[in-house]
Amino acid sequence: MRASWLLPLALGCGLAGCDNGEAPMVGLLDWDRVDVVAERSEPVTALRVEVGDTVSAGDLLLQLDAQRADAELRQAEAQLARTEARLAELRHGARAEEIEAARADVEQAESSVRDAEQEHARIAELRERLAVAQAELDRAGNRLEQARASLQARRAGLSELLNGTRPEQLEQAMAERDGAAAALQLARTNRERVDAVAPVSGRVDAIPHRVGDRARSGEPLVTLLSGAAPFCRIYVPEPERLRVTPGTSLEVMIDGRSSPVRATVRSVRSEPAFTPYFALQGEDASRLSYAAELVLQGDGLQNLPAGLPCRATLTP
Repeated sequence: MRASWLLPLALGCGLAGCDNGEAPMVGLLDWDRVDVVAERSEPVTALRVEVGDTVSAGDLLLQLDAQRADAELRQAEAQLARTEARLAELRHGARAEEIEAARADVEQAESSVRDAEQEHARIAELRERLAVAQAELDRAGNRLEQARASLQARRAGLSELLNGTRPEQLEQAMAERDGAAAALQLARTNRERVDAVAPVSGRVDAIPHRVGDRARSGEPLVTLLSGAAPFCRIYVPEPERLRVTPGTSLEVMIDGRSSPVRATVRSVRSEPAFTPYFALQGEDASRLSYAAELVLQGDGLQNLPAGLPCRATLTP
């Protein structure tokens, strides 16, 4: 409860101390924040940094359980190896041993056809003499047709081996190989993202999870404060909007510092923002305000914490 009235009190004191007759534009210090999020839902296995540590881009921050990612990576590697072997087989064509085996199958099928023809002729002769039933002749005819179909299939297989691989088969095999290579690259990327690394240089601000916690996909693992210095987010009253544009110079008083800091407007929202209660002053309480961000310039700003009240005035 105490913090809720200290902030407006401090801002009110700052306003009372302004002797240039111009009400300052009030706000708070903040940092550019970068959240390193979980790419997948896995338990946290190791923390490599603590809150307050300074890190560089690429530094390892946190590790998640990699067992599932490792298994997926091995599976993708095996799939790529299989498709590459299949493609090599199609490119080299059939081996001599395979062709000889196919020719032997054709000869065996031809012999089966001759036997079936002889059997059919014998039973047909017996049928003419009414020595066997018609059903027996029909069964012999079916066996003959099956033998001829088998011979045709064996001859087609031999012809395929002799003619080599068709271009369409090679294209299909290459497409399967490319798909397996893409899946392997994805698996490698997923494996790398199990280890959370810093995307930018900065200072560790928060680590929501502890070792053993299971982070859900999309949840922040580590929050970094990036940039060389904090920025000031102020609320520009509507009457001052035309005077405050990107590039405008201001002076900023930060609570706890005796001297002002020069700043430049980085951006101004085009739409009115919700006006915080501590930015409402007198007649301005019923007017619109616009959120703006100021880039601070000067020394000794690197260790300023977020949340400090600040008051900005236009430079003469």
